[in-house]
Amino acid sequence: MKKFEFPLERVRQWRQERIAVEEAKLEPLYAGRGAVGSRLAAIREEQNEANTILQQSSASSGELEALDTYRRGSRQMEQRLNAETIEWDRRIAEQRQNVIGVRREFELLDKLKARKFAAWDIEFQRDLEAQAAEAYLSKWNKDDQR
Repeated sequence: MKKFEFPLERVRQWRQERIAVEEAKLEPLYAGRGAVGSRLAAIREEQNEANTILQQSSASSGELEALDTYRRGSRQMEQRLNAETIEWDRRIAEQRQNVIGVRREFELLDKLKARKFAAWDIEFQRDLEAQAAEAYLSKWNKDDQR
């Protein structure tokens, strides 16, 4: 009996490699999302510090005007970063769907391979049993002829 060979093995391996490629595409997306999150956290921290400074001291009108200008600019930056965060999340979700799709394709071939192997193994066991039976009968006939 010949050894088990899955005719779609090369396709299965190619799809397995595609999983790694698609998962690798997620890493820069997560890094970009993390960078935006870090900048957003820094802006919020600066806003909190500005509010603390405003509450603690008596500032001149020029300082209050500068602080107000800063707060408006930081709010705009925060809104822009929130929009970027949403965009990064959308791109991450899209890429995760790609990864899931590629995994499904691979798993389909993997299941097909398992079924084919199970069928081959049943046939292999039958052949092995038939050969063992032939060997036993052959030995029995030899012993009987003596």
